Amino acid sequence: MVTVFPNATINLQSMNADGGTWRTVATQIADGGLFTMALTPSAARVYKYRVTYDGDGQYAPAISNIVTLIVTNMIIS
Repeated sequence: MVTVFPNATINLQSMNADGGTWRTVATQIADGGLFTMALTPSAARVYKYRVTYDGDGQYAPAISNIVTLIVTNMIIS
């Protein structure tokens, strides 16, 4: 869970497999200044994510640190 400005529009971005471009995979409006997103990896590999905020009249745009998720095994049911 991340604390942000109330009613801020938050974008979850994932690094494409090419390792050079980001794409938005989800957008959410922070409810009361909090937001939570669940991730479901589709394959065993390294995933990189970040969160962006486009800014508004009061706050500047922002980009979070990159979070790396390493999936080594997948259970297919």
